[in-house]
Amino acid sequence: YRDGVFFMTTTNVSNGGNFIVHTTDIYGEWSEPAYVDQGGIDPSLFWDDDGVCYFVSNGLDENNRVSIFLCQIDPFTGEKHSPTTLISYGCGGRYPEAPHIYKKNGYYYLMLAEGGTEYGHMETMQRSKNIYGPYEKCPHNPILSHRDAPGPIQATGHADIVEDQNGNWWLVCLA
Repeated sequence: YRDGVFFMTTTNVSNGGNFIVHTTDIYGEWSEPAYVDQGGIDPSLFWDDDGVCYFVSNGLDENNRVSIFLCQIDPFTGEKHSPTTLISYGCGGRYPEAPHIYKKNGYYYLMLAEGGTEYGHMETMQRSKNIYGPYEKCPHNPILSHRDAPGPIQATGHADIVEDQNGNWWLVCLA
């Protein structure tokens, strides 16, 4: 949600790739998809303090290694305002995906799902003073995992975080 507009970005893996839709009435009509010329899956949007919108997704580098990519974008049209730039290879888990960027106290935090959406799934965190990196890995990674733990809840990851009105941080994830 930004300046009175709701945005949603996702991937249609069978037709068209990554796109963004928007609306001013979440219960009303949504825009037509604005397709983004950046591959990968599980994209997200981030607005910096200066109002610039960034599009972040995973994809393959020139050696077919799964990586995280970033570009500046117009969220209404999908038009890129900067080249797609590789910013991370993740923190060592397989298949880094579902990137989310947050900014707090002068640092950009890059949170990723890694390990594949299976029993090795986990959530990792990195940070940098520059949105394009380099990113340093959190020494406490993974920040969320249920790997090798007994019980009915397994394969935790693909998380997002929010701060509530009291300054508490919450994480929501799939499992």
